[in-house]
Amino acid sequence: MYNINNLIKSISIRGYFTLLALIVTISVYAQELTLKGVIVDETDTPLIGATIQAKGTSTGAITDFDGKFTLKAKKGATISISYIGYKTQELKFNGQRSINIKMVPDNQALDEVVVVGYGAMKRSDLTGSVASVAAKDIEGFQTSSVAGALGGQIAGVQITSTDGTPGAGFNINIRGVGSLTGDSSPLYIVDGFQVDNINDIPPTDIASIDVLKDASLTAIYGAKGGNGVVIVTTKSAQQGKITVGVNAQMSVSKLSKKLDLMDAYDYVQYQYDWAASNGGMRSGPAKYFRANFGNPNDLDLYKYAPTHDWQDQVMGETPLNYSTNVTVGGGSEKFRFNTSLTQSEDKGIILGSGVRRTNLNVKINAQLTKNLTLTMNPRFTYRRDTGAGGDKVGSGGIIDVLRYRPSNGLREFATWDPATVDPDDEAIFAYTNPKSDIGQNVKLKHAYSYTNQFSLDW
Repeated sequence: MYNINNLIKSISIRGYFTLLALIVTISVYAQELTLKGVIVDETDTPLIGATIQAKGTSTGAITDFDGKFTLKAKKGATISISYIGYKTQELKFNGQRSINIKMVPDNQALDEVVVVGYGAMKRSDLTGSVASVAAKDIEGFQTSSVAGALGGQIAGVQITSTDGTPGAGFNINIRGVGSLTGDSSPLYIVDGFQVDNINDIPPTDIASIDVLKDASLTAIYGAKGGNGVVIVTTKSAQQGKITVGVNAQMSVSKLSKKLDLMDAYDYVQYQYDWAASNGGMRSGPAKYFRANFGNPNDLDLYKYAPTHDWQDQVMGETPLNYSTNVTVGGGSEKFRFNTSLTQSEDKGIILGSGVRRTNLNVKINAQLTKNLTLTMNPRFTYRRDTGAGGDKVGSGGIIDVLRYRPSNGLREFATWDPATVDPDDEAIFAYTNPKSDIGQNVKLKHAYSYTNQFSLDW
């Protein structure tokens, strides 16, 4: 009787837990619901490409040609709907299955001031194609270059890195302009002066960026503006009490994915198969196999031999990158100044690579007379590059890391007396590795740049 009661009690407890697990499963499953809807403009025309996102998550959707979308979100989430030229709308998701949203034009966007070649105009007064990026749009990007922060921000502008090394430059193409032999870079204007590039301008110094795409807007620059014009305006001196601002960022870099390569045993087994299929085990390749890897009957020893993971040793760094900015500005009606000092360091995941930058940007505005104003803008840049880059690893660049053998055969277990071996034969099996390549290709480059711009306004 005692055993029967225990059995009934045990079944009851297990049934209770089973029911509880089922309820929890149903509750978890029911957290995400499907929301469908249509987004239209003020004339009830479907909007193509409107963005719908659950705030605080990475879940989002884009409307199709009919303005329709489908989004999965949790009950109680805040849904954000945005579209260029329209005010962003937010609503509480209470579990409704469908919604219809009519977007409201953002008239304030039409009153934004856009810098063009011959001054500043309201966006509503422009007839050409121009795109603008404000300081708030690039503040949160983990990059030491403003060009890197522009990626994906402007329609019709393609931004690509020249290579993957730290501090690498960027290629900017406007309207898909490209050339096999010529330079398709746009014209860069920083605070009214032409520069070669904007790679070393920190995002914290930016007030606004305007990209002129249309021929009617770039005509004032002549042939130089044929590929478009990028106009950068840095932060200016403001009247008022002296203020101090500090901005700091930190990030960690890591190789996102490693390739699955051969270990020591797989590699030696592959060498054995190759030697056996090229003349048998009495051929020349077989002799070299025995000299380098030993008796084929003893290949199981390599299951316990060390495997050199060159991916991990060369690209396994997890460097800490940082960027700090200190801004001091203020002044009176007749004299104003703004000083920005930025120090940043980007270390690469490749062993020994990195770049360090120091940028000092000063803007001084002095009213000399009632109608005469002097503006000065001295700018200093220091840059230090270390590491030879990915193309200096081996004979074929960083891809060579994947080709280095993970085992040195018998030389992992023993050494030979140099007097008893043929130097030419031994040279064939001489073990080189990408770490030694990096050690032999060391680069330490210091670059300094100083410019001083001034203007008189009457």
